[in-house]
Amino acid sequence: MSLSVIYALIARDNKIILTDYTEYSGNFQQASLILLRKIPKNTKMQIDYPPYIVFCEEKDDVIYILIGGNIMQDVAFSFL
Repeated sequence: MSLSVIYALIARDNKIILTDYTEYSGNFQQASLILLRKIPKNTKMQIDYPPYIVFCEEKDDVIYILIGGNIMQDVAFSFL
């Protein structure tokens, strides 16, 4: 199985983007800004948004977001 990381982001306090990365074109940055405001404290979640899967984790006011395809949940959260 090939792993496909489309977009990754790390932010603080739902509003300060510390870093993000993608090699692809698309509206991933805009979509992640909307997600940042909706992620509850101290949570891990997975959102299916075909053809992508969005993995989010919030821990100690730091939010990690990974948008990918063909990524198993345990691998994605290990990456985050």
